[in-house]
Amino acid sequence: MRDLLIEAFYRIKDNIGNIFGLIILTVVLAPIVLLFFQMIDYFFPGLHPITSAISSIILFPLNWLSSGGDPYSNCVEDRFGTPICPQ
Repeated sequence: MRDLLIEAFYRIKDNIGNIFGLIILTVVLAPIVLLFFQMIDYFFPGLHPITSAISSIILFPLNWLSSGGDPYSNCVEDRFGTPICPQ
């Protein structure tokens, strides 16, 4: 029984470390990558749809973290039902 508790503790500790590592990686690397995409947009405006899609994918976890779990909590829907979120 004691061994199971020790093993469970270490598994939980490892998972918490992975979660914090993912959060730090997202918060540190996302602005650098987004700045890089802004530079691509400036010099190659034709690539905007691609860089915009990738930027949205990168920003999704940050929106999820900042909204407490619901990335669409600050969004409103237009008449077609498409969510419009503040940037």
